[in-house]
Amino acid sequence: MRVSPGRAAVLLIVVLGVALAAFNVYFRYATTNRIHAQWGTAALLRVAEAPRAEWWDLARADANAQPDATPTGQTVETVVERIALDGRTFAVRRRGDLIGARGFVHLRNALGQNASYDWTREPTGAGAWRWAIAFVDDRERTVLLFDDAFRVARTFESPEPVTLTDKMSAGLKTFFAEQTERANQVGHAGGADAR
Repeated sequence: MRVSPGRAAVLLIVVLGVALAAFNVYFRYATTNRIHAQWGTAALLRVAEAPRAEWWDLARADANAQPDATPTGQTVETVVERIALDGRTFAVRRRGDLIGARGFVHLRNALGQNASYDWTREPTGAGAWRWAIAFVDDRERTVLLFDDAFRVARTFESPEPVTLTDKMSAGLKTFFAEQTERANQVGHAGGADAR
């Protein structure tokens, strides 16, 4: 049986398409398998696709924490929400919306990639959580916690922290600095972005 050049071209295109699809599946698995195993499917889907996301400025707190005083002496409640984690209470002091923030789409992608984490180093400083990103969909939320230096991360649900790469750490520092500066500017202008 003789194969015409047209059929050979179609067959070649189909084989090439199947090979590329298989490579894509392998590539996606190889670049996300470790963090996927660490945080789980539901958490990573929320990180990638949640319609609402916000940053949190955290502080250690206890049930008897007092409100802060402003420079003018007026007392204001700075605690937006309290969360319990590993037997300790943390206060969410400030928060701001991330949807539409510059670089947020890239951050979502980076958080789901194995290459953003240093799998060779043991996490140090875990438990001194200072920052968080909450990804919220219609049913639940996934909260990613970061230490003050952005060296260690974990999800609220997963007890195992992971070490961030130097590049990821530097990127998160810059990103959070931009978000808090934006919130400070809006706050001084009388806006409500920092909630």
